[in-house]
Amino acid sequence: MPKVLLTAEKLSCRYQRSTIEHFVSLLRVLDQYCDLDKPEEVLAYIRGRVRDAKRNYWQFYKIYANYYGLKLPKVKFPKNRKVPYVPPREMLEDVVKACRISLTFL
Repeated sequence: MPKVLLTAEKLSCRYQRSTIEHFVSLLRVLDQYCDLDKPEEVLAYIRGRVRDAKRNYWQFYKIYANYYGLKLPKVKFPKNRKVPYVPPREMLEDVVKACRISLTFL
């Protein structure tokens, strides 16, 4: 964990405070479950345990790894699926009413 804080301190002049705070919080999680100096172990953890924020974890880990000169494998994570559009209740009711009206004319 001291390496994470040291990295955050060195990067504080290049990134906004909120970014640094997010950086530290994500790397704390990674540090808790794997060795940050072993990119393969970190990648295995991210692929197996992290659900929605795989890209975020990997991007922040890349900053850490680049700072310490660690070799990283090339990785592509699938894009997060967009949440499907759900129309408002009133719109759905209007569609149902329109269907009922058209059925009465048949």
